[in-house]
This record gives sequence, C-alpha cells and structure tokens, in this order.
Amino acid sequence: TITLRAHQKAADYTVAKSRFAILEMAWASVVLLGWTLLGGLDWLNRVLADLLAGGMWQQLALLASFSLVSGLLELPFSLWQTFRLEERFGFNKMTFRLWVADAFKGMLVGAAIGLPLAALILWLMGAAGSRWWLWAWLVWVGFNLTLMLIYPTFIAPLFNKFQPLDDATLK
Repeated sequence: TITLRAHQKAADYTVAKSRFAILEMAWASVVLLGWTLLGGLDWLNRVLADLLAGGMWQQLALLASFSLVSGLLELPFSLWQTFRLEERFGFNKMTFRLWVADAFKGMLVGAAIGLPLAALILWLMGAAGSRWWLWAWLVWVGFNLTLMLIYPTFIAPLFNKFQPLDDATLK
C-alpha cells in the first residue's frame, strides 16, 4: 500500500524530472546546432588540424576535445539534477566531493577505453578498404562482449561498493 502523501511525492518528482528533461533536451538541441549547423565542430577540427597537422593524433584529439567540451556544456545540468532536483526529493546521497571524484574517474575510464578503441576504428577505416565497416562492426561486437566481462569486475567497483548479501533468502 502506498500512502496518498507518498503517491503525491512520486507524482511531483515525475513532473519535476519531466520538466527538467525538457529543458535539458532543449539545451542539447541548441548545443547540437552549435556543433553542426553553426560550425563549432568544423572550427574545432581546423584548430586541431593547425596544431597537430592532421593524421591519427589530430582525429583522436578532435574526439577527445569534442567529448570534453560537450561534457563541460552539460555540467550545469548534471549538477542541478544531482544537487537540486534529486536532493529536493530526498534521493541524493552523494557529496560534491564524491560527485567530482566519480566524474574524474569516469573521464579517465572513458579515455582509457574509448581512445584506443577509436584509434583502432580510425585505423581500420584507412587500412581495410571499402569493407572497413564490417571490420569495425566485428571490433565493436568483440569490445561489447569483452566489456560485459570486464565491467562488473573492474569498472563498476571504481564507482560503487559491493558486498555479499547477508540475507540467505535473498541469496
């Protein structure tokens, strides 16, 4: 049974999250327009091409820079959701320090996994001819299967604490 008060709180939370999601989607649309139609991605590419003179390093720097700038542009929304919206309804148990640490760890894990994978795919695009997409797909499938094994053992413990269940019934 759910009390009327609990039901109202759940409804208020749903409405608040939906309104926030609309605002976040509008911002994401503006950012997408900036990257594409307004030339942000082209500008970033030209700056990096001038600095790194093209090639694989420039392409990887473009991916990393795009991810970093996009993450910074989404940062206020992440902060607001965690420390205002979730906290208002009593769901946030995270401190600002933990939030920063998780964001930093996520960025490092993303770079450690994503950049070598991107380098491999970019290399395949240049080396495998017209069927590069098939090889890239096979790499992607292999990566996802491998990640299914690696994530629970090595990555998830970086962000969460796990312990065996004490309740025998739940086990």
